[in-house]
Amino acid sequence: MSQEKKQQMIVPGETGWERWALAPGLAEGAWVREELPEREELEPWSAWELAPGKDEWIYVAPSLVFSDIAVRLPPVESGGVDELMPLRLEAAGISAPEQPGVAASDWEEVRSRQSGRVVFAWTWSEDPLGGFEGGRAPEMLLPRWRTLPLPSSRVVFWRELGVWHGAVTGTGGCLNVQALGDAVDSGVVAGALRAQITSLMLRGLGESPESAVIYGIEGEVPEGLTDACSRLGLAHTLLEMPVPVLPKSPSRLVALAMNQMRESLAAARRWKLRIAAAAAVWLILAAWVAFGYVSDAHALEQAKQAREEIEPQARVLREIQDAWDAVAEVNGIDAFPLELLLRMEQVRPPGNMRLTNFNVAPDKSIFLRGSAPTADLALSFAENVRRSPNLANYAWETPYPQSQADGSFSFTISGKPRTLATR
Repeated sequence: MSQEKKQQMIVPGETGWERWALAPGLAEGAWVREELPEREELEPWSAWELAPGKDEWIYVAPSLVFSDIAVRLPPVESGGVDELMPLRLEAAGISAPEQPGVAASDWEEVRSRQSGRVVFAWTWSEDPLGGFEGGRAPEMLLPRWRTLPLPSSRVVFWRELGVWHGAVTGTGGCLNVQALGDAVDSGVVAGALRAQITSLMLRGLGESPESAVIYGIEGEVPEGLTDACSRLGLAHTLLEMPVPVLPKSPSRLVALAMNQMRESLAAARRWKLRIAAAAAVWLILAAWVAFGYVSDAHALEQAKQAREEIEPQARVLREIQDAWDAVAEVNGIDAFPLELLLRMEQVRPPGNMRLTNFNVAPDKSIFLRGSAPTADLALSFAENVRRSPNLANYAWETPYPQSQADGSFSFTISGKPRTLATR
């Protein structure tokens, strides 16, 4: 009988990362904290390592990696909010890097009236997956505050990974989140929160909070936090850190997590392809040089057979070439030395020709030197280079081959990039 999968939630706890599990068959919200094996401190965003196996997992990211804002919007449908929020975030200077087709921000409605909506929105200010390499993207990506029960019209304090945070809530949800640090200064905290509360009230987004709630353990709450509540004129209640809860509205950031995973894997594939292409080109170069030194018929036949063996690799490179040609202007492929060498190899006429020097200068100029048994063979190669559409971005100079003492002919081919105006 197959075992059902369980859900796992990786959460930044008060002093370290925590793993919470929801076993199959349990009621929604019945999360149980699991003991983690003792280990060295995790790297900043390596929480995915705590969700091994094939179980579904949810990543609750630290609040520090997000920027947030509360705004008032005209009375529009939910789809209209999706279109307006990126513009509001950009106007506030907290827009995330553009990810076409990917949800870069998320929002929740705090209050909706006939006159308009009050919306709390956030976007990541740092990559919340931080170089994700786990091979499995999370099923959901949430900021920490969305997994906390935040009472209405309160100032709420909690601790994440040793850093205290504070949130200001309205009648329908969160309106502001800010990090307060590990050493809490009552004057600084009270001043920052008073300024935020005043700003929200002046903009008609919130009201004066009724009291404060501190999630923590008695004796571990800094005195500066309770003093800050007194400075704000707010009575405070101390509560134990609650069990994480999932928000009622789904996270739009799950698409981001999947995109990050695909991009990470795609980047690895691209590097492997480049390494394979470079290795294949050097095999062709080695075969070419060896071909020039072969003198007896038996060795010549062996070289031909070796060339036939690597022909499938060359065919693969030509297929890759077709794809690269489409983006040559963007990626600067025309300046890639191995690519240029491959293009020249493709137009080299058959015969006992030997390459002795190939160089691409910093200004992208090309210089090639070689030898051929006849002048006609060298001239044929030079003509093929000039006529090749794959080498048309260069202006070529091909001096007449020079006769050598052993009866062969040395030749040089040099090319300079044409200006963009003449391409």
